[in-house]
Amino acid sequence: MPRWMGGNYKPQVVIEKHGEIFHNEVYANTLRMIQEGGRDAFYRGEIAEELVRWGNSAGIQWQLEDFSSHASTWIEPMSTNYRGRDVFELPPNGQGITVLQMLNMLEGFNLTAMGHNSADYIHALVETKKLAFVDRAKFYSDPEFNDLELAR
Repeated sequence: MPRWMGGNYKPQVVIEKHGEIFHNEVYANTLRMIQEGGRDAFYRGEIAEELVRWGNSAGIQWQLEDFSSHASTWIEPMSTNYRGRDVFELPPNGQGITVLQMLNMLEGFNLTAMGHNSADYIHALVETKKLAFVDRAKFYSDPEFNDLELAR
């Protein structure tokens, strides 16, 4: 695990007490590096170097070029309205659209009447997820390589 991630978790499993504050100085310092150095601190600096070192030690064939050549693009989120709330997700090539599809299908169910975690409740959630995941596998892909019709 990269050094800058090493402090993300406590060394042993501890059930937190209500109101307890968990401090993570290693992670906080990583975020400060990004705050001060911008995207280059992550993609071209010490963080990228450490990720490459760690990745290579874990059998991942990363190179600094993989990080430094990265280019982000600004995209518009997709949304649906679920029971009066607007829910936003990233479109493909992310998988957030799967969540929006599940919410659209669940709109027709009275989940409250089913009872939280009842057999009917769990069944509705599982079947909805199965249907959305079939569509995800068959239709969702990277729009850089496929024309996708993403209308509701």
